[in-house]
Amino acid sequence: MLSMSKEVYEELGAEGVRDFGSYDKSLLPRDLLAMKHFFRGKWELWPFPLPSNRAEPGAATGWLSPPDYLSMFLQAIVSLVFGIQIGRFLRPESPFGENRPAWLVGIYAILRPFVVVAGWILWAIGIFLFRLGQDLLWLFGDPDYLTVAKLFSGIRGLNRFLFGFLARRFNWFFRIFTIGDFACTMMIGLIRDLVPSKGLGVIEPKEFRAWLQEHGASELTIYAPFIGTWYDAVAAYEEGDPNRPNLSAGVSVMSVTKAMLSYKGHFAYQMRAEMGDTIIGPIYACLKQRGVKFRFFHRVMDVVPGADDEIDQIYIEQQVTMKNGDPASYEPLRDLETDTGTFKVWPNEPRWEQIKETPPNPPQNLESFYTTWHGKTHVTLKRGMDFDHVVMAMPVATFPTYCAKLLERSEKWRDMAQNVSGVETQTMRLYFNASLDELGWTLPTPILSNFAIPFSTWEDNGHLVEVETWPKDNTPKAIATVFGALPAPEFCPPMDAV
Repeated sequence: MLSMSKEVYEELGAEGVRDFGSYDKSLLPRDLLAMKHFFRGKWELWPFPLPSNRAEPGAATGWLSPPDYLSMFLQAIVSLVFGIQIGRFLRPESPFGENRPAWLVGIYAILRPFVVVAGWILWAIGIFLFRLGQDLLWLFGDPDYLTVAKLFSGIRGLNRFLFGFLARRFNWFFRIFTIGDFACTMMIGLIRDLVPSKGLGVIEPKEFRAWLQEHGASELTIYAPFIGTWYDAVAAYEEGDPNRPNLSAGVSVMSVTKAMLSYKGHFAYQMRAEMGDTIIGPIYACLKQRGVKFRFFHRVMDVVPGADDEIDQIYIEQQVTMKNGDPASYEPLRDLETDTGTFKVWPNEPRWEQIKETPPNPPQNLESFYTTWHGKTHVTLKRGMDFDHVVMAMPVATFPTYCAKLLERSEKWRDMAQNVSGVETQTMRLYFNASLDELGWTLPTPILSNFAIPFSTWEDNGHLVEVETWPKDNTPKAIATVFGALPAPEFCPPMDAV
């Protein structure tokens, strides 16, 4: 998504469009993963600083360079040994990073060539050892992989002997123990299940925690904060029930590996404004500038297959009528004046001044699956005449309603609709008249998760004050958004259920 967003901002900038700001000002870097841990009767904070690199998000794909990995390793070691604040001084300059003193930039410029040379030397040594290993395999045959697994079992056993008792009594030892136990169990599981030769598909059907338990992970590890954070971040709970976690082992291994080893610049980015203003609005403006026509307030009611089981017709309800009679004339964006300038934003409700119908009272969400608002005009789109290909950008849970004929005809579509489920989520935004410092948070802005159910994930949104309009005497000093899974049926009730 960042690659596309970068392209959009650059294209708009080349055309002189500055309504959304610039790409390098649209994102805020986040490098601190903060995990809550209920330990010995109270909530403890486990701050986990993640190193940054010089790669620009959206500008490159794939893995990083050897010097970047060496730099990140040094940052991580310094942060863990000397603290987060000291480790931050080692971060390289990046388009989205914080401003640094000139003297620090100078020191980093002097040290950077040594890090680059050392990184490439280590990379060359690694390639040499890898090739040497291949030659030894050719001479002596394949190794006994189970012997390698036994080696990691021995390391895990030593870890348990040294720290197992202390891990249940001291938080610091708990962290050392669970990280070591997790790393060894991962290697044992990957080797025993022959993932290096057969691929991650062999463990994809297995639930992640169950897979770790199958290969001997400690109970402390299975429910460690970094495991809970992964489940909470993607709301991996069947029907939103925290007692029914369900996350694929194969997907987890692949996702965590890519997330930790291939991120560009910073581990995560937060939008400076809301999604509609930072991502959707610029994409809309860019596509419109290319000549794409948009017809908003059109709701799909039925998807009809043809004789070849391809989508042949789409029945659509036009929810509202434009005052000028042109259904493609609606302009969703409006100007918002803030202390930092005037920007195009995506409003939180329809711009009724362009619409012929009177706003409903009480207000209704026309985007809701359960809206009782119905338009008077219906449109039928036909294959070969109105479209060639269709992007089914609808939740799978709505397919039984919108695509009943297609599911009846196609076994593949029916299997997908019956076996691919979603999880509803819930969010709540909180506004405070005290700053984060005053509320007790003194660390950098984090990504925080694994807290109390149901709102186990917290996000700081205090920066939104800069792009919103607030009364001078009633501007919030801190804004927080909390998020979590919502207990709800796996498949949504039909439209007429409410």
